[in-house]
Amino acid sequence: MKGFNFVAAGSGKRRERGQRETWPTKEVRSWSTRCRAGDTGRGNTGQRGALTIQCVSFAAGIASIYFVFMRLVDRVDQRLLFGAGALLQVAGMLLLSLLRLTEPVALGYVLLAGLGGGFGQQSFFQLWSGELFPTLLRSTAQGLMFAVVRIALGFWSLYVPTLTKSGFSTLAWILTGFVAVSGLIGFVFAPRNKGKTLDQIQRERQLQGVG
Repeated sequence: MKGFNFVAAGSGKRRERGQRETWPTKEVRSWSTRCRAGDTGRGNTGQRGALTIQCVSFAAGIASIYFVFMRLVDRVDQRLLFGAGALLQVAGMLLLSLLRLTEPVALGYVLLAGLGGGFGQQSFFQLWSGELFPTLLRSTAQGLMFAVVRIALGFWSLYVPTLTKSGFSTLAWILTGFVAVSGLIGFVFAPRNKGKTLDQIQRERQLQGVG
């Protein structure tokens, strides 16, 4: 199952959003590939089921970004919108943590993760980091943050094979915890920028002595 990158524009502001392939998506992709060969260990679901899962993932992501994030991000309380997206992603991860990886479970995961991903952690963290840094420092600050995240992800990937030996469910629970913690951090510390332009946000931060 491929990961997809999306660029979305919020009303009155330029907003870039990316949905990158995470470990659960890769695992479901691997499972759907085995479906085509009839080798899931849980019955032969066939090519139709594998393709359905990929279509649902793509459609859910597109619908979430267009109908929810792009239309509502500047009109509603961003913390509540973010919280709803984070909860959907946690719910999707819980399916992988609590249940065997069957076709209905995989469909439920990609649907919940796809819908929540459009207005969850990835979208809002990139939005807030872009808005809160002064223009002259924005690219440097974002580049540094992305570098730290990618390096940390590289170290984390070194331990994934060891963790998977303890079972699919164990790693799923760890990822569920990460998603839940990131959602809690975002909800608690989210800025209140609803309906504000970038100029207004920058002026407020200058008055606060930031930037």
